[in-house]
Amino acid sequence: MYKRQRYDGFLARFDPQGQLQTISATGATLSTIISGVASDGHGGAVVAGTARSAGFDSPDIALVHFDGAGSATWSRVYGTALRESVFALHAGPAGGYYVGGATRGSLGAASLGRDDGFVQRVDSQGIPQWTHQFGSSESDTLFGMAVDPVRGVFACGMTTGNMDGNGNSGSFDAFITLIDPSGASSMTHQTGGAVFDQARGIVLDGRGGLRLAGTTEGSIAGQSLGNWDAFVMYFDSGIGDRYCDPARINSSGLSGRVHVIGSPSVSANSMMLAATQLPPHTFGFFLTSDAAGQTAHPGGSQGILCLSGSIGRYVGPSQVKDTGLSRNFTLDIDLTSIPHPALGSVSAQAGTT
Repeated sequence: MYKRQRYDGFLARFDPQGQLQTISATGATLSTIISGVASDGHGGAVVAGTARSAGFDSPDIALVHFDGAGSATWSRVYGTALRESVFALHAGPAGGYYVGGATRGSLGAASLGRDDGFVQRVDSQGIPQWTHQFGSSESDTLFGMAVDPVRGVFACGMTTGNMDGNGNSGSFDAFITLIDPSGASSMTHQTGGAVFDQARGIVLDGRGGLRLAGTTEGSIAGQSLGNWDAFVMYFDSGIGDRYCDPARINSSGLSGRVHVIGSPSVSANSMMLAATQLPPHTFGFFLTSDAAGQTAHPGGSQGILCLSGSIGRYVGPSQVKDTGLSRNFTLDIDLTSIPHPALGSVSAQAGTT
């Protein structure tokens, strides 16, 4: 193998004992930086990265497939007239691949800000099937992905704006967003401290939860230990029991859903509520009670209120949310301060609902 451009991408294959078997290069006519690799399920692999020609054009998305012997069988280089950066590649559960990164152009929709995140589904030959472009009016970058065969793609990264109605905590926030199997946004959660926070990797635990890893300059997950700290967050999607479901179909043609993400431990005090599949640009807030109920057409609505007893409302500062174009909103819950109509607020107790 010899150097052909300023940057050559490479794919190396090792046996179970760590001995090098083959090494293959990309970049015959392009300067290529590889940032992801995924098995094709047949002994070969696909690599993904960013490619740039010897001229002054902007970097594009690059995909190359190698067979089991290390020979390139196909390659794809494409993008907009502006810059694309690829940071993640993941094999799809039913064939094909998911590519993720950032774009300054209009890759799947009109540009939302300076940089937008994107997730793209490509088939087994690297042909794009759909592209979901997302973000705020500022800069947003996807760094990591994990694929759930039912729920879709969990993506994480960094934003300097307010994604899907979430408020920015500082200059850079970490985010998680869920894109369903059709390529539509399902949920977004943004978190951070007052300085610099970014999520770099995400992995599913096989039980409905996920782990998020990243870097912080502040105290996103506890007391700061130095200039830069690493963090790992655990989100448990299996909290609670679903009842009074499905809801009545709303004006979007879908039934609204409420999800709980976080830890089931009261002492951990790490929980988030997410309302999804709602009409766009609609204001809403969460209700809470320790008693279930069945009240039809509350307030003249077409729905059913599935709570009774002392019903509290999350209507404090930043708790009334707008669904925006994503048709969802989220709220971080403080388990030591649950709204109560008579007592103001109460703390959650272990074993209570």
